[in-house]
Amino acid sequence: MSKHYNNVPMSKEMADKVERQDESWTGPKLIALLLLTLGVALTLLYMMANNIIGPTIHQ
Repeated sequence: MSKHYNNVPMSKEMADKVERQDESWTGPKLIALLLLTLGVALTLLYMMANNIIGPTIHQ
């Protein structure tokens, strides 16, 4: 790995940490995280739209 990451100088320890994280977060993991986040967001929106959860001040 180079001594610079996005044109920002970094130490050897930080470069090693970034390299380990880059190897750890592969495409399938990121896609699974994306789908999980999208599912939670859509579930919350659905539940709020149907007044299952949320404030009940105006009811």
